[in-house]
Amino acid sequence: MKLKYAFTALDLDNGKVLVPIGKDSEDYHGILKINTDALEIINLLKDDTTEEKIVQQLAKKYENDEEELTKFVHKSIEVLREQRLIID
Repeated sequence: MKLKYAFTALDLDNGKVLVPIGKDSEDYHGILKINTDALEIINLLKDDTTEEKIVQQLAKKYENDEEELTKFVHKSIEVLREQRLIID
């Protein structure tokens, strides 16, 4: 799975927004408000990957409970799927 569109992240006071860039801005009309933790998942989805690989990469970087990390990654990916932003 990977992101369907190319985005850039812009800073807000309490998080970030994703804005489509380039040709993708013609196909996707909108922005997506995310927190900084979700931005790491977005960045990992720029290349074809799996949910398990994302959890593994984040687990190497952070000392979180793996079960909680797995839940967070899954929930974040589900939100992106609901917005039709992921290609499986």
